[in-house]
Amino acid sequence: MRALLVIVLLIFCAASAAATEKERVIGAPAHAITQIGTQDDAGYRIDIPANWNRGLVVYFHGYSIDPVRFEKGEAISPMFEPILKSGFAVIQSAYSQTGWAVEQGGADTERLRRAFIAVHGQPKRTFVMGMSMGAQQSFATAALNPGWVTAIIVNVPAGADISGDLTGSRRGYPNWPIDDPRVVETARYFDIMNLAPSIKAESLVAFGFIDTTSPPFGVLAAFNGISGPKEAVPMPLSDHNHITPQAEGAYFIRSREALESLRERGGFTPNPNGLAP
Repeated sequence: MRALLVIVLLIFCAASAAATEKERVIGAPAHAITQIGTQDDAGYRIDIPANWNRGLVVYFHGYSIDPVRFEKGEAISPMFEPILKSGFAVIQSAYSQTGWAVEQGGADTERLRRAFIAVHGQPKRTFVMGMSMGAQQSFATAALNPGWVTAIIVNVPAGADISGDLTGSRRGYPNWPIDDPRVVETARYFDIMNLAPSIKAESLVAFGFIDTTSPPFGVLAAFNGISGPKEAVPMPLSDHNHITPQAEGAYFIRSREALESLRERGGFTPNPNGLAP
């Protein structure tokens, strides 16, 4: 009888240990986790806070002619600190190609997201974020994946009204040649104005009034096309993000408010008139 009791206790302890280990892997980590590595020629960085709330931010970086590198022991960019403090995990791909890498960056980031889920489990909610080219990739991701994108938070998205010069408007970066009909036709697949109607997620879109890289009329046209709840964040004195970062306070303030609301309620309420105050 005593031997049987010992066996039962051993089985119970083993089962408890297994459950604890499973929770450690797919639940909130016992301590903050930073993972840096390479996947299919694309560097990546994964940050999971100790207070992980099971929310995931998929971040797309912008255009870079030089390779983006994540170094072990290097602190994460300060702009991600409020996100991590709110309990969200953040994943970033460096992309397997430099320069204009909308297609490659999207594929690399999706592989990273799936690898994250395989190790850490399915997040309760997933948001996409990015600036410039990264914002364009965020538009594409939200449009093509309405099933798992909960919200989109972007700043000065590129790729709006790519053939705008043909209609008296102003085309957005990457300023593809509009004198080749084949280029114009292909560009429509990447134009965020055409992606916007498929976006059902709650959306926060910031734009600069004097942005010559991502002209505001194209960005606003894309914003108006978004099907889901949406809010535009105007930045009257802002050019593109790398030119006048000091003029983009409205984006950082409103995005933090939206993330805090997403943390507390699982969603945020866009301003009814579509423009941040």
